[in-house]
Amino acid sequence: MDASEDSVDYHFQVVYPSQDFLERSGFGRVAHLPFIMDSRPGYHRLANQFLIDFGLGEWSVGTRGLELASTPPPTKATILPAAVEAPTLDIISA
Repeated sequence: MDASEDSVDYHFQVVYPSQDFLERSGFGRVAHLPFIMDSRPGYHRLANQFLIDFGLGEWSVGTRGLELASTPPPTKATILPAAVEAPTLDIISA
């Protein structure tokens, strides 16, 4: 049997990023955690929120995810009002 016939085609991929890169980019708190890319390919928000909560010890075993332990990720509905209300910054080039 060929190895390719025996494999399963998953629609997601677990990625183990470079911890140094994530720490330099300001994500040191979660640098040790893997993340999940879905089939689009894109960052799978719900699965990654679980990994982050669980990896940081914030996921509640008692509620098993029925309540969010950490701040939920932004959505289009929450980003747009924030972007409209945000002050503009004057960029000065040297």
